Amino acid sequence: MKKILMICLLSMLFVSCGDDAPLWINFYDPDGNAEERIGICKAVECGEIDYKGTKFVCGECADTEFCSIAQKCVEKCGENSCGVYENNTYYGIKSMDCGKCDGDDICAADNTCADKERICMSKKCGNVQFLDYLSVQHSVNCGTCTGDQYCTVSQVCAKKADACTGKCGTVTVETDEGDIELECGTCTGEFAYCGVDNKCAEACKDMECGTQTVGLEIGGDKIFECGDCGGAKEYCGDNYVCITACVDKECGEDHVAVFDDGPDTIQCGTCSDPDYCDSAQKCKTGTKSGDYIYDSNVVVDTVLKLMWQRAESQGSTWSDADTLCNSASTDGFDDWRLPDISELRSTIAGCTAALTCGVIDTCINSTCSNADCNGCANNAGPGLQGLYLAPDIWTYTGDANGRFWSASTVPDKVDSNWFIRFSNASVAYNWNGNEYLVRCVREVK
Repeated sequence: MKKILMICLLSMLFVSCGDDAPLWINFYDPDGNAEERIGICKAVECGEIDYKGTKFVCGECADTEFCSIAQKCVEKCGENSCGVYENNTYYGIKSMDCGKCDGDDICAADNTCADKERICMSKKCGNVQFLDYLSVQHSVNCGTCTGDQYCTVSQVCAKKADACTGKCGTVTVETDEGDIELECGTCTGEFAYCGVDNKCAEACKDMECGTQTVGLEIGGDKIFECGDCGGAKEYCGDNYVCITACVDKECGEDHVAVFDDGPDTIQCGTCSDPDYCDSAQKCKTGTKSGDYIYDSNVVVDTVLKLMWQRAESQGSTWSDADTLCNSASTDGFDDWRLPDISELRSTIAGCTAALTCGVIDTCINSTCSNADCNGCANNAGPGLQGLYLAPDIWTYTGDANGRFWSASTVPDKVDSNWFIRFSNASVAYNWNGNEYLVRCVREVK
């Protein structure tokens, strides 16, 4: 009977007949019909939902809460919240004030209080710039390095001594506040130096002699004297090791590669008359005659420093004569060549006219010839068969003309070369296809 009366009462309060009758209106009543509300709202805690064409109020949040877009009651200011911020709620954008942070804590951009540890994180020194929720910048000091430490660019303390490990001179290191210079010590030892890489190094290592130029940490170069070679005919080689020239050589020259000047020529000694220097660079005894020393194979001009083959070679064209001398190995020497016209003229003896002939090694055109180049009377010389050659010094088995090729060409005459006819000491030129005798020459060294 009570249930029937309640239904009638509700019908009288909320339902009216006619065209203007309102729809059934649900309302939030946590004490009246909670079970039905829970069934309708399910997981929704606040705000409204549509239910069978009508709006049903699912609940309201406490003063310290707001109704989220997901229709959940959420604390306005959670743990560690601060500052004023705008939040998107079920009922639109709402301004929320969560207050200030305690002590030196700063209200961060996410509206939570940040202490020094959070702001500095892994940084142990120097200052950190930090924006609060109002975009105001704060400078927070994360600590100070003490004693022999400095604050690195990554804002951690490091020992100055560690930066100098294996280093010398002045080392520049980056710090949180700019570059600083550290004095890392000096290098010790006669040949020690601090290099451009701030590392100690030693000059003259594995070097017996010479000098070494090194770059220094302080800028510029330094030259170290690595030692001298003190023995007789000792020189510093290009490998900076002392070498001895003229070993087992009595005369002539030796060639050594010197470290600073490149290959050098060393005079090993000279031979006393009547000795001359043979191909083994030993002094060999010959026969002295005026300015010449000779033996069975060679003649040495001690004034012009020339060595001649004593015997003439067979008749050859000029080209064959040149080849013959270049390939000769008389007395163990292999640097023979054809003599130029001045060298060949120097062997003439007994004809003074030949001395003033205009054809010399520096004047070899046909126009250089003068009357003196015609020489002297035929076969009236002091040598064998009346040739104008010094007696005894030169051997000769050729004909009475005694024509010998020189190496000198005749620039204004095609295919022609100068020669000497020793039967009259004349200087002339001819076609180089003729066959004349050959006497090769080399420099005495």
